[in-house]
Amino acid sequence: MEEPVRFDLMTNGTDCVLVDSRDGSRYLLAATVCTAAEGAN
Repeated sequence: MEEPVRFDLMTNGTDCVLVDSRDGSRYLLAATVCTAAEGAN
């Protein structure tokens, strides 16, 4: 069975971006607001 695809949620300025861990491709999440989680580095 294949491993699930992993995405990391990141911010780029005020933009929210999903980054595909397999190839580093980035997907901008339109009409969203991101804030860092408590305790995030």
